[in-house]
Amino acid sequence: MNILETGALGWQHEAWNNTYYPEDLPEDWRLDYYSHHFNFVVIKGHEWRNVTRGDVDQWLDDVADSFLFYLSVDTGGLDADVLDQLRSIKAGLGERLSGILLTGVMQGVADVLATELTRLATVYTDMADGSVPAGDMKGCWRPGSGITGARLGILPAESAMDMRGMRVCIQEFLAQRGESGELGLVFEGEPPPVKAMQDAQVIIEMLT
Repeated sequence: MNILETGALGWQHEAWNNTYYPEDLPEDWRLDYYSHHFNFVVIKGHEWRNVTRGDVDQWLDDVADSFLFYLSVDTGGLDADVLDQLRSIKAGLGERLSGILLTGVMQGVADVLATELTRLATVYTDMADGSVPAGDMKGCWRPGSGITGARLGILPAESAMDMRGMRVCIQEFLAQRGESGELGLVFEGEPPPVKAMQDAQVIIEMLT
């Protein structure tokens, strides 16, 4: 694997049909297809909230052993039922659950809930209220954020419009990484820009 991998926020995007996904590709082959181009995915909350153990097993069957998963969790919906579902998914994914991306605002989130999250996987926070990570949680990098030592970065669609701007963002993310270890750069957007993700992979090969 590269020192820096790229992935999308979700793989189930209708706008990818007939653009990124081939016209005749069955819906249940999409993750397999996606995993041949990218090495991780962040699964949005509404996509994992009601999945079964069978669904999780199918995810693993669809991808290579090196492919990793992150789960996006909004603090506004974090409760005991959500934790139970996360535990179930963790039981299925095991070490292939590389992290939890916690979004929203930290105010009002019970310490016990936050602690339980960190027991499942590394928790990366992307707080709308600017809250700093608490306890064992890690901050997420965004362009211009000034965060250092982040292992997970988030690139909004508007930051990925041209190769020059993309290179600047990637260099900034690489420069802040601190200790050795793999990094993940998550592309947002509805849908995430596949062309930009592919361009990023080319730039990463050049820089690393």
